[in-house]
This record gives sequence, C-alpha cells and structure tokens, in this order.
Amino acid sequence: MTSRWIVSAPGSRWDLSHEIPGGNRFHERNQEAMRNRVMSRIIRSPSQKAARRFPVTVTGGLCVWALVAVLYIARSPGGAFAHDFPGHRQYTQILALEHRLPHPREGVECYQPPLYYLLNVLLLPRAAGHIFIVRVVSVLYGVLTLGLVAGILRRLEVPDETQFLALGLLATTPAFLFLFTTYNNDALATLISVAMLAVAYELFAHWKPRNLILLGALAGIGVYVKLTALVLLAVLMIVLAFLSLTHRWPFRRFWKVGGVLLAAACLLIPWLIGHNLRLTGRLFPSPPDYEPFAPLRLPAGPLRTLLTPPGWTAGEWADPFTHMWDATGNKNSSYVAYLFLTSIFGEQTLGFFPRAIARALACLHGFLWISASVLAWRSAKGRLAWTLVVLGFGLWGLILFHTPLACMMDFRYVAWVWLPAAALYSVILSGPGAPDRRQGWPSAMAAAMMSGIVLQSFILLILIANGRWRWPY
Repeated sequence: MTSRWIVSAPGSRWDLSHEIPGGNRFHERNQEAMRNRVMSRIIRSPSQKAARRFPVTVTGGLCVWALVAVLYIARSPGGAFAHDFPGHRQYTQILALEHRLPHPREGVECYQPPLYYLLNVLLLPRAAGHIFIVRVVSVLYGVLTLGLVAGILRRLEVPDETQFLALGLLATTPAFLFLFTTYNNDALATLISVAMLAVAYELFAHWKPRNLILLGALAGIGVYVKLTALVLLAVLMIVLAFLSLTHRWPFRRFWKVGGVLLAAACLLIPWLIGHNLRLTGRLFPSPPDYEPFAPLRLPAGPLRTLLTPPGWTAGEWADPFTHMWDATGNKNSSYVAYLFLTSIFGEQTLGFFPRAIARALACLHGFLWISASVLAWRSAKGRLAWTLVVLGFGLWGLILFHTPLACMMDFRYVAWVWLPAAALYSVILSGPGAPDRRQGWPSAMAAAMMSGIVLQSFILLILIANGRWRWPY
C-alpha cells in the first residue's frame, strides 16, 4: 500500500512529489512533519523574509557611519583622542619584530592579555600604513557592534523608526567614534562583549546547545582580549542566577551556562600564573607608570567617590568635560559624573566648538538616562536592560578599591552597556508597557534622541572638516 504526499506546490520548479511506502500512523506522522519542514523552507511570505533583513535605514546608516569613521581616520593623527597609543603600538612591535611576549612591566600596556596584539601582527606591522590599517579594522569592529545592537532590537520587535533613533544616537556619539577609530584593545573588547550579550539573550530566549558553545567561545576570547570581560561574565552569572531563583529560567540551564562561563574564566589561569605571576610575583600587575599617575589619584576614598552624586563638588560643572589632569573643574570626585560624561565625550576636552553645544548634549543624555530610570520598570525587557546597566556600572566601580585612579572611571571599560541602553530606550519608546504618547514621555524622549543625533552629527562634521586634536595628556 502506498500513499502520495505533495510536499510542494504542484507543477512548480520545487515540486517534490513522490510516493512514500507506509500506511501506519507512525509513517503518517513522519511524513506530515517532513512536509511541514519542506513547506516552511520553500514557501515564505514576503513579511517573513523581510523580518530577517535589516531595514534600509539601518543598513544605510551603517554604511554612512563607516564612511564617516574612515574619513575621520584619514583626517586625524594616529593617536588622536586615543588612550596610551604608544604603549599599544609598542606591544605589537615587540611581538612582530622580536617574536616574543613582552614583560608585563616592559611598557605601559605590556601587562595586557595578548590576543588583540597577536591579531595586529597580521596587519602588516612593518608597513608604513600599519596604524591606518589597524584603525580601519577598528571601524569594522564598530560596524559589527552596531549590527549586533540592531539585531537585538529586531529580536525585541522594535519598530524601524525607533531602531533608527536608538542606533543613530549611539553611532553619532563622539565617544563611540573615538573608541572604534583608535589603536586600542577597547575596540575589540567592546565588540566581543556586545556579542556575548547578544548570544546570552538569544540563549535565554531560545535554548540551543550551539548558542551555549558560541557563548563559551566568545567568553574565552574576551578574557584574552582584555580583563574587563570578567566583569561581564560576573554580570551574566548574577542575572541568570536571579532568573533561576525566581523560577523564570530552569536551574539545570543556569548550571550549564554558569559552568561554561566559569570554564572560560579559568582559561586565564595559564596566563596569570605562567606569565604574570612568574615574571612579576602578582597575578594582576599594575602598569609600570602607576606611581607617576599620582595627579590622577582620587581626591577622596573609593567608597565616597562611588556615592558622591554629580554636581556635589564646587566648580565641577563649569563645563561638561572630565578635566582629569586639571586641579579644578574635574569630575574626579564623582564616579557617576565621570562615567556619564565619558560615555558622551570620552576623557577628551573638545574645545573646538562652543561649550553651549556640549552642555546641551550632556543635558539631552541626562534627560534620557533619567527617563529610562523612571520608565524602565513598565516592562520585563526594560527591567532586564536596566539591571544589566546598573550591574555593569556597579561591579566595575569596585575596581576603585584596587586602583584608586580617576582614569579607571572611564566608560570605555564597560562600553558594552551601550547595548542594553539602546534596548532600554527602544523598549520604553515602543515596547510592551510603553507609556501612552498622550502622557508626553515617548514624544519627549524621541525629540531628545533626534536632537542628540543632530548635535552629535554636527560635532562629527567638525571633526572631519576642521577639527583640532588635543592629546588627553
């Protein structure tokens, strides 16, 4: 006995009609499952296909940002608005020319894990254009980071116009441009951390073993790019543990993810013991210029610095820049103030445009963060995003007890927070539980984000067309 099953549209080029022997229910169930799988792959509605693609505005925006970033690189010196550029360059040169790992105290950045610099060795380290090539690769890291953020916003079913606002605000932020156009391991570290967050969210939403393997691989790569990845591992462990304890996620999955993340962190042990401890007597050696950093020491204790609100110190807000090396007008007394401003301008003093623009931009970002704090609890996704932000800032702040320097409060160490921040803004504007537009909040936030994009784009144009670069030290 035979039964005929049509698994495609009759007469089409994909007609897979054939006779399958059988007749019992087991065969019928298998044949029906096979038919459904084939049909789902062959016959897709236009809306399903479109849902898998980025909107034209997002794709075009990524291309425009890449062009702007490359133009900025072409118009700026190799170390413009960068951190410890000579030290990072030195690390790569030691690997490329002397074919050895540097001693942790041999240079300013030689205490760092080696993976970023090993990758730079592949980028023609002896060529005259090596620095330019590395900076262009950093732009690629930035494009991939924006793409991952856009992908998560698509997974959250954020409307196209809201995606444009969130991504536009992030891409035009001066600190974002500075981070992804420098010769610095922060660029790759941020990309890997954002990828870890994206995979962790995908794993939480749809459990798949391959995503677990990918998360472990990214974690292992991340800790060998920069030790700041350990903070993100701790954040993920805390969040997933809380979700399991509140019965929102199975415990057996938490133990699997926790074991993978712990194993990734343990991959550092050979480096910490076989390299750092053997050569310096310390697992986490300090930079060799730690003592000359005396002017950057916190004016108060770490705990007081963490708890001091912005604006508490006299003369702190004469302008919205950190002034970390200056005796007055600096933000070294407040962790929140320093972190907030470096998320916009980095640690730079941008004196080539009116300070009123910088103040307006700081006020717009401040309004967005305050609005996010007020409205985050209206949806589960908003609460999750805000929790990631708070945990990231809070756990990184503990570094001040080990290294009480103002420069350790820089946002770039936890720049992966840009992903949950963008998700938070998007969910508040258009997600489930978003306030009605008649209440004014979404309209005001959208106007603030659009105004921020315009002001930040103006700053980027100045940087490209007629910018003047001032070294941070």
